[in-house]
Amino acid sequence: MSLTKATNSMIQGAPVNVLDYGAVGDGVADDSAAIQAAIVASYTGNLDGVGRKEAGTVHFPVGTYKITSALDIGGTSGCFGLIMKGAGTSSVILNFTGTVGFEDLASRAVTFEDMTFQATTGVDGNTIAFNLSAPTSLLRSWKFNRCDFYAWWKCFNVTGTVMCSEFFFTEIQFANCYYLMFNTNDQAVNWTFTNCNWENNELSTTKPLDASAMFYLTKGSFITWNGGSIILHGLMVFFNLLSSGSFQRTVHKVAFTGVRLELVDNAGSHSPLVDKTAVGYIVGSNTPSVSFADFTILNRGTIPTTVNYMNLWENCSLVLTDGDVEGGTITGIVTANTASLMGNLWIENVAGLTYIEDTAARVSDHDSHIVHFSANNRTGGTQPITDLRPASLAIPVTAEMKKMYVRGPTGSLPEAATTVNLPTLLDRFTITKMFVYRFATAGQALTVELKDQGDTTLYGTLTAGAGVAAETEVYIGKEMGFQIPSGTALMLKFTGTPEVVKGVVGIEYL
Repeated sequence: MSLTKATNSMIQGAPVNVLDYGAVGDGVADDSAAIQAAIVASYTGNLDGVGRKEAGTVHFPVGTYKITSALDIGGTSGCFGLIMKGAGTSSVILNFTGTVGFEDLASRAVTFEDMTFQATTGVDGNTIAFNLSAPTSLLRSWKFNRCDFYAWWKCFNVTGTVMCSEFFFTEIQFANCYYLMFNTNDQAVNWTFTNCNWENNELSTTKPLDASAMFYLTKGSFITWNGGSIILHGLMVFFNLLSSGSFQRTVHKVAFTGVRLELVDNAGSHSPLVDKTAVGYIVGSNTPSVSFADFTILNRGTIPTTVNYMNLWENCSLVLTDGDVEGGTITGIVTANTASLMGNLWIENVAGLTYIEDTAARVSDHDSHIVHFSANNRTGGTQPITDLRPASLAIPVTAEMKKMYVRGPTGSLPEAATTVNLPTLLDRFTITKMFVYRFATAGQALTVELKDQGDTTLYGTLTAGAGVAAETEVYIGKEMGFQIPSGTALMLKFTGTPEVVKGVVGIEYL
């Protein structure tokens, strides 16, 4: 290195060219030491308040750079302001032959632009593109612009207990990787992806395809994904929240907006897009949440349209709004819970999606969950449904002009020994009919009593007998015709023991 080049590298803001430090970029020569020397040469000697080194810009001219050992971005104390800039994703390829690409402990304001990070040994080599640890000092304000990640086991392995936050990704292509973010950091928050693509449809690995996940989260995370395309083997979000101890961030939020999603055939099926470990998680310390808005889900290959997209479980929240779905279901509730653990499922204006229950006893087992459906008259959607079930079940159910009813075309109705309170009407009115519509049972009778909420006066009883085949459409109506004093509060009392009941139960009135 010439004296002039060495002097220029110490001038604040002066760019450093990796070729000036011995890099060749022919894909054959080992450029590891040269690139590491260029990173160090970009340091200016200025320090921030906690001892991070100020850094400048490191340029990568057109070429393929063979790298055999991990590149240390900032050393023990970290750096700030480093920019690693290439000439384009197809023009600058960093070809890593080792296990780890970059390592960093404490750097801030680091930027990577216009280059490709490639793992030669692929997913089965347990390769990690960025191994980020925050043991004592913040990692913050990193940017990735127009970069490609290819064939990594973990694109980002995030560990430590100190905040690793404000990571911004713009126009990034993740191709045939197994995990995008594998997080065990207490505070990996505010990771934002804009117009990025995740495509692992040609993933080559001996690891199980269904276990691949874009975001594998064990601790406090907040992630947003805006726009772009996702072609997916495996899961989008997987929660493994079993770590002990108190977490700095207990709300785990992942939000997808404006995403076009294609599911790739995994031997004729597909794992749920959102799921958790079978064992569960520490519910008192974790409240995971995933939302989809303005989205499309398509099925590739031989995936059946009955594929299970997501599972709802205790203390979690799933929200889907304004979407088009090519078949598929959401299953809930998949685990037992107590009244103190609320699960929330909100689906609004989503065409083509089906909601099913995993158990006939879900009201008694899961009565603290909230389930809300509304199709908003969207073409191809199901009927609007509002199904809210707090622990008491004493709630106003769906009310329309001259009707009050419990409505659940895709969900179960309450079972034996449960009641649903109807809204109180202030004026005197006449009940004309009690009805059940779209009743289905595997073999037991449904009995509904119309009573006052004091459970003293019986106004009518309606029984739908056993022996009706499941999913058989049935309408049973009982003509009534008597007046109810103003201010009377009514309830529907379920005294049958149906295995499965789906439909509408209620009254008509004048």
